[in-house]
Amino acid sequence: MYIDRNNLVLSHAQRINTIIVLELEVEVLKRKLKACIFMTTRNHHHTSIGVLNSRIDELNKEMMKD
Repeated sequence: MYIDRNNLVLSHAQRINTIIVLELEVEVLKRKLKACIFMTTRNHHHTSIGVLNSRIDELNKEMMKD
C-alpha cells in the first residue's frame, strides 16, 4: 500500500481482502436493518450499505483494470 497523487493504492491481495471485509460489513448492516424499528436508523443503515457497495464496485473496477 502506498499513496500516489493523494490516492491510496492497494495491492491486488489488499483489494481482495478489503472487498471481503466490506461484503461482511454489508451483511451485518442488512441483518441490523431487518431488526431495526426506527426509521431514522433504518435510513442510516441504507445509506451505509449503499456507500459500502459503491466502494466494493470501485475496488472491483480497479482490479479489472490491472
